[in-house]
Amino acid sequence: MKDGEALKFIYHCYGGTHSSVTAAAIHLGWLPADRTPTAKQLMEIPHFDTKNASEQGELTLFGKDKHNNQVYIVGRRNQPHLLITLIEELTVAFNVPKNSFCLINAMPSVNLTMRIGGVLSRKCKLVKLGRPIVTKGTLKAIPCIQKLVAKVKNDWESNK
Repeated sequence: MKDGEALKFIYHCYGGTHSSVTAAAIHLGWLPADRTPTAKQLMEIPHFDTKNASEQGELTLFGKDKHNNQVYIVGRRNQPHLLITLIEELTVAFNVPKNSFCLINAMPSVNLTMRIGGVLSRKCKLVKLGRPIVTKGTLKAIPCIQKLVAKVKNDWESNK
């Protein structure tokens, strides 16, 4: 990547609607990086607990950070290796430098409460039951997600 070129950060998780969305929002400064947001703040994030199974694999531009880097989200079910392989293959096929993309797996921050709420809300379509549960689980996971984003940003700063 040439100096001054924007990087593409791609946060990915199972459904592309909870941990990756939250991480991308923290990355962009839409959620605090140093404290737990309110449930209301979390619910106001675009795409939080709203993407459906038919949207899996769709790369969604979430926004641009203060360095003009693009921040994306994507749901990839239980197939992170397919996403990684696809991105690597596309960089070769289109002669795009591999270091112009940063794939970040947000799944390690997902807790049991998030899983239960997410299944109820997205898979079972019991939104009124599942959304408060997944929101509570996400709020509990915030410190872990904040650490992930801080590491990503720190690594990027160190390597530019």
